[in-house]
Amino acid sequence: MSAQTNTESKADHFKPKKTRAKISFIWQYFNEEEIEQNGKKITVIKCQVMNNDGSCGVSYQNSGNSTGNAIYHLRTLHNIDKNGKMTEHQETNTIKPIHVIKSADLKMLFKELDPGFIMPCQKSIRNIIDDAFDYTSPQLKTLMKNEATSVSLTLDLWTSKKLTLTIEYIHYPHTAEHILETLESVLEEWEIRDKVYTITTDNGSNVKKAINNMRGVKWLGCVAHTLHLVVGKGMIPAQVLIMRAKRLIDFFMRLKQSERLEIIQKKFSDIAKNSNKEITLLKSSNPPQYLNDTFSTSSR
Repeated sequence: MSAQTNTESKADHFKPKKTRAKISFIWQYFNEEEIEQNGKKITVIKCQVMNNDGSCGVSYQNSGNSTGNAIYHLRTLHNIDKNGKMTEHQETNTIKPIHVIKSADLKMLFKELDPGFIMPCQKSIRNIIDDAFDYTSPQLKTLMKNEATSVSLTLDLWTSKKLTLTIEYIHYPHTAEHILETLESVLEEWEIRDKVYTITTDNGSNVKKAINNMRGVKWLGCVAHTLHLVVGKGMIPAQVLIMRAKRLIDFFMRLKQSERLEIIQKKFSDIAKNSNKEITLLKSSNPPQYLNDTFSTSSR
């Protein structure tokens, strides 16, 4: 009887682990699934964007609701960002990998600009980047050593299966010890360890602990990151309404539906005039983003 009571008491105190709300735009295009790999169950996120061959189907291991790989995937392969499908102008302003030089369209562009231009290969471009780094790095070290009196740093971490975009590779898992070890190594390499007195990061417990364990360095939380979390959590109750509004906008942004909407607006324009309501007709050839019309809800 005592053992049963003790078990019930432990069960009463057990609290299930809270999961972070999925507020990123990537969940409009990715589904979360559980698969078995090497005898263990892991959680992956799978792309649901439709292309000529059906659903994309590319999947990434999901650890701690990390969305970096998914954002990079949507941006580079599907030209999608948080605002939806990117325009041609937005695409030209994105960072592309070196192998973009193999693009036939890019080669045609350079040929039109300068018929005599010869596109360098990937290896040549990498050599140019390496030579530029080897030339600039010593000069930058000397400049900081002679001119800088104090240094403040910002730090962020993310995991990528294809690319490491950090100054130095950090051994996985990203524990406070691994972060501290790598950070100390980088600061010593750049000869600025004794000049660093503050480091600004997000609120991750691992990176915060690493900075607090550094001698003579003060940790500062990123205000923008904290504000972003506050706003994101504050918007959670409205997520259903936001998703419905986005779907409605996407529906009417289609050319066929935009034309139908214009016809309806013309049909009922007399009613709007009689009630002194102003209606701005949508141009089907170039519908404004987010249906930026001036007619009121009551006149629809």
